[in-house]
Amino acid sequence: MADIQIESAVSSVQEMIAVRGGPFWTSTSVGYVIFANSGYDIVYRKTSDGGDNWAAAVTIYTGNNYTYDCWADWQTAGDTGTKIHVALIDDTGENIMYVYLDTDGDTVAGEDQIAGAGPLYSLGRPNQQISITKTRGGNIAVAYRYKDEDTSRHYRFYTSPDAATWTERDNPWESSNDDILLFPGNEADNQDIWAVFWDESESEISLKTYDDSGNSWSEQSISGSMAFEKDYKQMEGAVRLSDGHLILAAWNLFDDVGADLMVWDINGAGSITAKANVLTNSAESFLVSMLIDQSTDDIYVAYARGTSVGSAVKVYYKESEDGGGTWGGETAMQADAEDNEKWISCGAVKEEWGGHFMPIWYNDDLEDIFCNTDNAIEIAAPADPPTVTTQAADLIEATTARGNGNITDTGGENCDIRGIVWDLASHGDPGNVAPGASGYANDVPETDSFGIGPFTRSLTGLPTGDTIYCRAYAHNSAGYAYGAEVNFLTKPAAPVIIGATENQPDKVVVTWNKSTGATGYQVYRDGAPLGWLGDVATFDDNGADAPTITPGAAAASDGTYSTHVALSLAGEAANNGTTHTYKVRAKNATGESGDSGTDTGYRLVGALGFQWQRSAADSDAAYGNIIGATTENYNDTGAPANGQGRYYRCVLNADGAAEQISAVDRGYRWIGERSANMAAKMIAGKLI
Repeated sequence: MADIQIESAVSSVQEMIAVRGGPFWTSTSVGYVIFANSGYDIVYRKTSDGGDNWAAAVTIYTGNNYTYDCWADWQTAGDTGTKIHVALIDDTGENIMYVYLDTDGDTVAGEDQIAGAGPLYSLGRPNQQISITKTRGGNIAVAYRYKDEDTSRHYRFYTSPDAATWTERDNPWESSNDDILLFPGNEADNQDIWAVFWDESESEISLKTYDDSGNSWSEQSISGSMAFEKDYKQMEGAVRLSDGHLILAAWNLFDDVGADLMVWDINGAGSITAKANVLTNSAESFLVSMLIDQSTDDIYVAYARGTSVGSAVKVYYKESEDGGGTWGGETAMQADAEDNEKWISCGAVKEEWGGHFMPIWYNDDLEDIFCNTDNAIEIAAPADPPTVTTQAADLIEATTARGNGNITDTGGENCDIRGIVWDLASHGDPGNVAPGASGYANDVPETDSFGIGPFTRSLTGLPTGDTIYCRAYAHNSAGYAYGAEVNFLTKPAAPVIIGATENQPDKVVVTWNKSTGATGYQVYRDGAPLGWLGDVATFDDNGADAPTITPGAAAASDGTYSTHVALSLAGEAANNGTTHTYKVRAKNATGESGDSGTDTGYRLVGALGFQWQRSAADSDAAYGNIIGATTENYNDTGAPANGQGRYYRCVLNADGAAEQISAVDRGYRWIGERSANMAAKMIAGKLI
């Protein structure tokens, strides 16, 4: 059958305007092609019979559009949307614009200005280029460059979480004619982006990775010695949704006898693997587009070659069934004779919907877009997904647990992925979507070939003391299926001890930061538990060892002074209570946490207080307080003036400690030499 004309009034420079334009398939019958018409409006045409017939063109955006690119929701892993996103540069409105076609109802909406542009220099790929993609996390990303009427060049990169609010981000461009194709990154952060960057000045293709959280780009070379061609699309890629890898194809030379159509398998900067060339040393060859059969991972690469690039070429393709390791024989997609073909687009097929590998191509002489349904390859919708059940989690600790699932029905073929998704919120059954689109924030997958039977996955990095909601899931070529949701409570984390006090005489106060989800705490003193408490963050340890007093020994002067007896104390001390080591443990309904760190604390002894006492007679008995004698050293002017001796002691007190009494000492006042001699004689004469 002859080639089918999709549109006869295409822009005369479609190859300079278009980047990616479909067909975007929503079933084996329904597909959409997006192009610029002869008035440079962006329009689409729809087939409902697999490409044999095409409905009338419908306008997506009216304006003098200098370049456009498209990305369908189903080109992003796990995305369940039905929109085809379009980014364009409009010379009429002097704007960078966004709009979408929702294939669920064929509604064109969402028109929004990304940024202003100013008057443009002239139409052509060297002067303007734009690329759009959608991340696995849902952000829309647009990179573009343009030359204004003053020949100044402008380079920008924007992202939006809702295709309505656009934020300028760090710029990946480098120089004038560089080329960029955007793809969703297969990084840990599902908002990260890959840009395949063709550096004209360096003749190099590289992978630039956008770190969304850090707003920065990093770069890793893919291949050097890649001669840049500014007027035609010489590279194309597609994301293999089964593993998130980007398959990239590019020509190393333009229209040269040594031209190779090269292929790489890319899974980030650390995983760039060259695959077998589609063509090697292929003269009069150029253009490239690609489609991946997402149900089998087969890769189709379309290109043009023939008698003369720019006037007489034909569209061909090759297929790889092993990820680009080998390529089958060349097959003509174009049935009609060689002609001036200048642009090819293969579009995208969603695994669940099916579709076709049916490239479209632009004929510059006729200014038409064609396809061929006879040579197209139907990609059937898959069979049934598997059936999975979820069992209760076990081996639950503070941050880890074991998730349990069971594949009870494979759906007709072994599963290639199984795992557990989990989150801190409950979600309904995700349905037939990838874990990234399930609503659950975390995925613990396992890849291999799996039949019927139970399986487990180790869940790590769980939040402590929190309720975890999880589901088992499995995947085969028909898609994903999830078991019922179960939940469990992780143990609390060990509390963070703030401290044990050293400033109170009657207790040690232990304080800590609470652990999330804990319902009780227990303090340990020197390793011994002191009993479980409720949901508190402090504990008064009144049982800590009390402070003590070392009473010392009293000293009283012996006839040194006539006016008083000098009292002093030696060896006395106020001693803090025993220093104890404290730690804290938390618990909830699941169990106990580990131990907190430790801190030491003790009961603080108060300042020493003194009360001197004197015996009533010259004997160690019948003591009474000396009024006002409350200092460590004291002069007792109340001692007998006749030099008669008295016994002295000091009563010591301190907050927190038991009262203590010093050792005693005898002392007396000096009564003078004469008085002393008289007293001696009287004693000798037994007069006294």
